[in-house]
Amino acid sequence: DISNQGNSDITLQPIQRLLPGGWTLSALEDITIGKGQQSQWTISMTGNGKATSGILEIRFISDSDYTIDWNITLDVISGAIPVVDFYQVDIPNGQTADTPLGVDNHPVGAPGFDLGWTVTNDGTVSWEPSIVIELPNNDYSSSCSLNPQKIYPGESSRVWCTVIIPLSAEAGSEPEITLVMEDGGIETRNTISLLVETVNQVTWTLIQISDIYEDSSSTMYFELQNTGNSVISDRIMVSGPNSWNIRVLDGMMVNLQPDEIRSVQIEFTPNNAKDGLIVLDLGEATGSSDYSKTIPIDVKGVEGDGGFSFTIILLISTIILSLLGGGLYVYQQESEKKRKNHGKKSDNQKKEEDLLIPPEFKNSEHEESIQSTSENLEKYDEYPGWLWDKDNETWIPDPEHEDTQ
Repeated sequence: DISNQGNSDITLQPIQRLLPGGWTLSALEDITIGKGQQSQWTISMTGNGKATSGILEIRFISDSDYTIDWNITLDVISGAIPVVDFYQVDIPNGQTADTPLGVDNHPVGAPGFDLGWTVTNDGTVSWEPSIVIELPNNDYSSSCSLNPQKIYPGESSRVWCTVIIPLSAEAGSEPEITLVMEDGGIETRNTISLLVETVNQVTWTLIQISDIYEDSSSTMYFELQNTGNSVISDRIMVSGPNSWNIRVLDGMMVNLQPDEIRSVQIEFTPNNAKDGLIVLDLGEATGSSDYSKTIPIDVKGVEGDGGFSFTIILLISTIILSLLGGGLYVYQQESEKKRKNHGKKSDNQKKEEDLLIPPEFKNSEHEESIQSTSENLEKYDEYPGWLWDKDNETWIPDPEHEDTQ
């Protein structure tokens, strides 16, 4: 706090007079104080880890050569002094090295690879730092651990970090990563370079294929994508059964940047009705799981000729159903005719029944009963004087016929 006890405004310029070794002061700024006013002036200082105790003295000078000195004694307490050394790199194929670039390359994608550092505390107090890895971009990922977490004076600890390089990282590039450890205002940084693995990889995706017939030209549509991290320039190779006349449309050479997609069309004509396999390869390395695609082909026969198309099958089914329907109609007609003829008797049978008809069936009372149920009686011209009772399935006299009166 600086008070202006004079009768006019004053501007003071600070000047460093004394400073112990190992310390650095921030820029010293002028301060203007109105008459009878009080203002605050701030100074910042930073030690280099080996700063010593001593006197800090600042002199303030005005435009009129008025001066005032201020000083303080700095009492330095020794803190933690971390010393970081790279320890080891381990990659999944079993290679290890005591330098970051001591392996063939650093693999891309999960599960990643491990990096180790040794941290020694050369100070006089313990140190329990936080750990982070500064990575080239957000596509990278890492996780770290420190064991033991608190590093006592004169002791060491081991840092292990797992780093995953994204497939989008350029093949053969050497990105930098930095291990950062901090505690109590003491920070240490250790930067190393990586060597990104080269990945040559493509993906074949079948987009469209129609029904395939013998001796008929067919076309398959694919998308070929470069899913690796390097440029691919190669020739599309296609193979299949002999005499199928297979060829690649729109050129056979491809040049793909990482993530780039190209459409590929394959035309072929099966010369028989046997199923087969069509194999697509990029380059001469046929059979490679990354560069090869095998498509099973189901050949349906000659379209509209020797094979049974859907239309032919539908026509045959319609004819069969028509024949079955006609037979059912004839069967129903025959059954109805047999049912109607079921109650018809021969002359001898009719005469026998005539002999067995009780006398009371021929009186007027019976005739009224017959009339009341006439809807259940049937008359046949070939049997005059008789009615067929459908409910009781028997012949009865017709009261309206004069021979039966």
